[in-house]
Amino acid sequence: MGGDRLASGRDRLWRQEEAVKAGHRTLAKVDAMTGTEFEDLVASLCRRDGCTQVRRVGGANDNRADVVGRLPDGRSLVIQCKRYAPTSTIAIRELRDLLGAKVHFGRPGRVRHDHAV
Repeated sequence: MGGDRLASGRDRLWRQEEAVKAGHRTLAKVDAMTGTEFEDLVASLCRRDGCTQVRRVGGANDNRADVVGRLPDGRSLVIQCKRYAPTSTIAIRELRDLLGAKVHFGRPGRVRHDHAV
């Protein structure tokens, strides 16, 4: 049974990556994703855009990183995935966590601005 679940997960991930490549996704579909599915989507978008060594690392002890990899120019890529309702405000602790991840993964002089998607 574990093999069937693994194959099903791989099939779902493949279908999701193909949908991303084809541009077939809606905000409603993204909103309905689990946290892990959303992180996988973000990783797929990074691969699509030329990033390499992309992997999802979200979970316990992830140092606030959900996706890591390399940008096309070789710089490190660290993403913290968050989804909020359009009417929600972002809690200050979330911003502190983001800055903490930036300090943990960044090096002075090489840290770029964080971007929200």
